[in-house]
Amino acid sequence: MKKAKTTGRIGWLIDFPIKRSGGHKTFIDYANALIEHGFEVDLYVRQEGSHSAAELLDIIADYLVPTTANVIPGWNVTGRYDMLIATWFKNAQIVADYPFAAHKLYFVQDYDPYLQMMGDDYILAEHSYSLGLPSFTMGRWLGHKLQSEFDAQVIPSFLGADLETYSDLGQTREHAVCILFQPEKARRLAGLAVKTMETIRRVRPDLTVYSYGSWVDPNIEGVEHLGLLELNELNALYNRCRAGIGFSPTNPSRTPFEMMAAGLPVVELYRDNNLFDMPEKGVVLADADPIDVAAAVVRLIDDEAFWFTHHQGGKEFMQTRSLSTATKEFVTAVSAQIAGKKPGAKTLKQSYTLQPFTAESDFLVKDRVMSDYRSEVEKAAVLERSGLDSFLERRRRFETLFKPLIKLAKISIRALQISVATVYLAIRDLTAGIAGFIAARVSAAWRTARTQFQTAVAFQRSWKLVSFDIFDTLLRRVCHPEVSNIKPRF
Repeated sequence: MKKAKTTGRIGWLIDFPIKRSGGHKTFIDYANALIEHGFEVDLYVRQEGSHSAAELLDIIADYLVPTTANVIPGWNVTGRYDMLIATWFKNAQIVADYPFAAHKLYFVQDYDPYLQMMGDDYILAEHSYSLGLPSFTMGRWLGHKLQSEFDAQVIPSFLGADLETYSDLGQTREHAVCILFQPEKARRLAGLAVKTMETIRRVRPDLTVYSYGSWVDPNIEGVEHLGLLELNELNALYNRCRAGIGFSPTNPSRTPFEMMAAGLPVVELYRDNNLFDMPEKGVVLADADPIDVAAAVVRLIDDEAFWFTHHQGGKEFMQTRSLSTATKEFVTAVSAQIAGKKPGAKTLKQSYTLQPFTAESDFLVKDRVMSDYRSEVEKAAVLERSGLDSFLERRRRFETLFKPLIKLAKISIRALQISVATVYLAIRDLTAGIAGFIAARVSAAWRTARTQFQTAVAFQRSWKLVSFDIFDTLLRRVCHPEVSNIKPRF
């Protein structure tokens, strides 16, 4: 990678790399673009475990793309920078508080609160947009949301694709549809993807369905799961199919834009987040219902004119949205910020103004999709009812056969309960009688003992008095013998 003369020093805080992550690859692609235009870039990488700078550089090259940036483990920022860039709500405060950066920027790829449970992280993610950091946003919807809800200074970019990797190969396409399936990412709506694949297989078993994007297999009969694919394999898949499905309930994924670059019409969700960045030709936005998504796929497969409009429209839309153009736009924005040019308010309008595609609103597929689907639902209901009736009949026969035994068992249980109660009462009365008898005997013994004690005490007192009288008489005779000779006068 050729370096130009250094024109500024940039610090960039990023998360630990995730293998084949499009968002993380974007960090490195845009950092490399800054390096190509003469900037010195320091990548501060959040640690997972303990890795040296050289090890992190190898991980980035292995997981994403090679870079010549200076890799620094951790987010302990040091030194002076012409610009310091935050990439996540968990490092936005670090950037906002850092005193030795002349300019600061928030590189926003998604609306982070939508990726959190309602709690501390949700509130912190929202607060990160109110820190006064100018925001470079991936897509116009993000710019619109941050500007309208947080009064943020925004620099909205477009969502592009690497046109050297994704292109229309001009080959014959199968009657097939591919769908991005990533159950490890909640925002990729794996549940809706499964229901959609099941519905397509039910109403059009002649179509081939490919799922990809994860090692986890959806295990749906008739669906071929391709797992994780390399970039060239993705382009080959997009050129093999006639329709592609990717669900984006937050900021639009890059997947639909890469599909369009390969000439593959896209079915996406009709939601506010997709109305500012999606074209009306190239993408069909359907309600988040598997029947409506399936109907849009059937329309693209069966209606050649409809398919060609979106096939050609998507390719034309992506012609000016290459990755190199997007990175140059970013470099221009960074250079303008460093030069002291603040972003002004932007007028961001919707690019998609059509109504959502539904099975009910499209006469070409309504009867086929809805009737086939309802037929399958009715069959399932009949089978379910048949199973319930069979269960109720078996239960009725069981009750008829064993009713006398059940009644006898109930009587026996009742008799046992009465017997147990009778024994309990008898034991209780016997226990009470024994306790009363013991109490009476103890009481009588106590009274006898008390009487005997009182008699003994009285006798002792009387004996003491008699003893005293005898002693007193003897004493008198010894001491006063004359008294003993006195005779009574009577």
